Amino acid sequence: MARPGNEASFNYPQGITVDGEGNVLVADTDNRTLRKATRRGVVSTLAGNGEEGYADGIDAAAPFNNPWGIVMDAQGAIFVADSKNHCLQELAPSTRAVSTLAGDAEEEIGFADGLGAAVRFYNQSGMALDTDGHLIAANASNNCIRKVTTA
Repeated sequence: MARPGNEASFNYPQGITVDGEGNVLVADTDNRTLRKATRRGVVSTLAGNGEEGYADGIDAAAPFNNPWGIVMDAQGAIFVADSKNHCLQELAPSTRAVSTLAGDAEEEIGFADGLGAAVRFYNQSGMALDTDGHLIAANASNNCIRKVTTA
């Protein structure tokens, strides 16, 4: 449900990015949602349902566990560091489907390079994109910076 900005409430928002239309996208960490605030101040939920969880899905059927970092690529895909699920997730702009890009919340935390679900993170936080479109993620509890290709 969309609400005027003065009626919307956030709970420990961490990551923010701005899309090509000037909307602010927010990793609303303790509300366990991804939110969008339009230039007119209307706030809506893009994904997540406020409940702690982990599942690929669409809109509210894709719960998060402390989304932290957020970044958008040139094609409009939104990438999220789901910190306590220890994975990176992607939100497709046209379908609003959330899918896991790297990591697996159902496996042990740790540090491992690899592909997809074989990757291990431990409380990743901020994110950015490099000039080639690769994700750069701060892997906070592993005390390192990780590079993830989105292809």
